[in-house]
Amino acid sequence: LALNKADFMKIIILGGEGQLAREFAAYFAFNHPAFSVTSLSEHKCDVTNAEKVREILYRIHPDYVINTAAYHKVDECEDKTARTMETNAFGGYLVARVSREVGAKSMYFSTGYVFDGKKEKPYEEHDDPNPINTYGRSKAVAEKLIREVDPSAWIIRTNGLFGSYSGVKTKGGAGNFVDFVVKSAKSQKKLDMVSDQLLTPTYTADLVKACVELMLGNREGGIIHLTNSGETSWFTVADTVYSILGRKGKVNPITTAERGSRAMRPLNALLANTRWQRSGMPLLPHWEDAVRRYLGKA
Repeated sequence: LALNKADFMKIIILGGEGQLAREFAAYFAFNHPAFSVTSLSEHKCDVTNAEKVREILYRIHPDYVINTAAYHKVDECEDKTARTMETNAFGGYLVARVSREVGAKSMYFSTGYVFDGKKEKPYEEHDDPNPINTYGRSKAVAEKLIREVDPSAWIIRTNGLFGSYSGVKTKGGAGNFVDFVVKSAKSQKKLDMVSDQLLTPTYTADLVKACVELMLGNREGGIIHLTNSGETSWFTVADTVYSILGRKGKVNPITTAERGSRAMRPLNALLANTRWQRSGMPLLPHWEDAVRRYLGKA
């Protein structure tokens, strides 16, 4: 029986308690059980701790390092600039640098918030970042540092993640954005939701599958946009969830100005999946299809 190198693949996942990391771990366990997958929480491997990152990567010598660790509470980031920059920018750089040292290929996750939202069309990979909040700035810095230290690393820009492994520490304990809306819908509450911010929410199950295809296909690194298909707003997503669940409560559209959040948000965070398409890969499913599958209403 001929054995493939993939049968012995070693993978490290950082930020192990987050929804994306847990989705990756579950995907590998189900689809590639022969892989050696080590998922590490912040407690076990703080991405800002150079000594710890080096010790772990040099000991395990992985083929791939998936860095999902991030500080992404956008409004809190405005008041915790140092922590945001340290985790997202320095941590991203450190993991990419040490990964390259040990011969591993790394993957980092960024966001449409690296843009100012003034473009009238979806942003493409070659568009210049111009972030308008601290979270976006930290990710833009990370992208620049990672590309300098390892041009072969994958930098995945995505938006509005939701999935089965969402953490209880986000959205007021409701999990992800979709869970937050479901909780509101079940209570028959009226929900105010911003209607002038464009984006495409992305199902972690679809995103992870695509990312693994990138990895195992050994596709070219650099910045890649990966979101579900379609263009929408937070209001439309929430209104759709209420409709799918058949709830009587109403979703009320409001503007970003009316919301008055601590951090500014780009009015257009849409990401064109240009490189993904040009590589011959099919677009990820439409966001509404993804929401329906997530809610068990497909």
